[in-house]
Amino acid sequence: MNRIFAIFLTLALFCISAISEEAPKKSVFVFSAATGSINNEVKFEVPGSSVSQVLKDSGQLYGIYMLYAVPNLIIGSSGDFSILGKSSENNYLFFTRYFFGNEGEIQPVFGLTVDYISFYTQLNTADVPPLSSLDVDSSIWGTHATAGISFKISDLKLSPFIGYFNEQVNTVVTSPGMLVAGVNKYGFKSTSYVSLNYFSLGSGFDLVLYHFLRLSSSVYFRFGQNEPALFTARNRIDVFLSREFGLSCKIDYFQDKYETNSFITVGPVLVF
Repeated sequence: MNRIFAIFLTLALFCISAISEEAPKKSVFVFSAATGSINNEVKFEVPGSSVSQVLKDSGQLYGIYMLYAVPNLIIGSSGDFSILGKSSENNYLFFTRYFFGNEGEIQPVFGLTVDYISFYTQLNTADVPPLSSLDVDSSIWGTHATAGISFKISDLKLSPFIGYFNEQVNTVVTSPGMLVAGVNKYGFKSTSYVSLNYFSLGSGFDLVLYHFLRLSSSVYFRFGQNEPALFTARNRIDVFLSREFGLSCKIDYFQDKYETNSFITVGPVLVF
């Protein structure tokens, strides 16, 4: 499903660009490919144990980023694949922002972000004694709807927002059991599903300096009932060497109930 989702989003962006009546003059299409490093922390429970396990891992990340913009509307998507020491992860994100009214100092704005994460971990007996091995296969769907106001002050755009965040987590934990007299016994397979709801509060920041340097950031907190607040920060720095070409650096950090990711990537960016 994750590959089909990524292909669909890619084709959708190109189709929108092709059919837009204002595309030749007022549209912008941005494409970027990047690579970097990722640090990951996953929490899970072994069936039959009341103690939560924590796995910390790091590795390499490869990704692409696309954005299409016309007056009052922004549509974008990103996809990345991570190879960690004991895990692999796919992440696809789609987002859109609609600004109401004519462009000016103040505009109401509606946003929607859909995020899909697929995470697979293989652990050996040194990580989960006395089990011979353990596999953790999880998928996360996150939907984040926001409403806010965009304020433009010279080269700075500030967009505070409130929102609703729903997260659906499917986790499958399997193990052949433990080695007894040379034979694996007491194997198991456990499946769990959790749907989580949050209230979000945050802001977007966009700053253009000297016509060739752009800083873009979105930070927000998620608040759930009887749970600690979760923090997300998505930051991007673009340095344009010409109107069509530049270099981009992306620095992200996000938390959910069972996983924390932080990564930094760099790569070229093309503007059409």
